[in-house]
Formats: sequence, C-alpha cells, structure tokens
Amino acid sequence: QDKAIAVFSTGNVNLSTPFANVKGELFYPVHCAVLGKSLTLLKWLVDEHCCPLRSIRISGKTRDSSGSFTPILTSRGRSLLGIAMELEHVEIIRYLVVDKGMPLSGEKDLNMLRVIHILDKVLRMIPSSVVSHSDEFEESTTFGFVTSVNG
Repeated sequence: QDKAIAVFSTGNVNLSTPFANVKGELFYPVHCAVLGKSLTLLKWLVDEHCCPLRSIRISGKTRDSSGSFTPILTSRGRSLLGIAMELEHVEIIRYLVVDKGMPLSGEKDLNMLRVIHILDKVLRMIPSSVVSHSDEFEESTTFGFVTSVNG
C-alpha cells in the first residue's frame, strides 16, 4: 500500500481511469487492489479517494436492465466482485457486498462450486456465539414471520 500511495503522491496517476495493462487486460486501480488481495488499499481507494465501483456511463446508460448500476469492469469484462470470488478473498467479498452494496446476483458466470466453497469459508469464520443467539430468534418465528417478541 505504501508504494501505491507514493506513486499517487507524484500526481501522475488518475485513480478513476484504467492504468494497468496486464497480459492485454486493462485494469482500474481498484481492480489492482483486489488482484493484490489488499483490502486496506481497496478501502483507501474507494473510501478515501472516491474511486468508482460502478460505471458512470455505458452506451448512454448508467443502469443495467435490472435497475442496478453497472460495476466497473476490466477490458475483458471482469468485475471487482468476480475477481475477489476467483481469488476466494472473503474479506474483500464481504466489503464489496455488505459495505458497498454490490449484489452477488449481478455477477455473470458464477461457478456454483466456487460459491459453495466461499460460503463454507464464510460460515467457518462466524463465531459459534453468534449462531447460538439465532436459536432464540428461531423459536419466535413461524415460516419467516415473527410471531412474538421476547418469547
């Protein structure tokens, strides 16, 4: 991260445009942070320097057919979330989905086996104390509807 900040401080990097060409694929700085598995750098780019996660305009449209904003893509059509899922980097996936509201449903070509593997990692990270509290709530629900509060 320190090297990235040093390069940025030279004033020669535009953080909102593609700048890296790796094996013929153009990447935005945010893609590079995900490829480098650096959640700290990704947060620095997005939260401190307002690097976009979604396209401003594609073919005159800012939203896809579902009404969601189109994610920033590499020149080969790979998204930040897609790259994070390929790398199985749970912390970056959580940041993009939970903190930044990027839907998994918007990802194309999801490999179900990979999704299950990532879900397995996520579930293993949840402390058992969190799971035990959900038992109390389950007793007060019927078919997903709350039937009583506090028992």
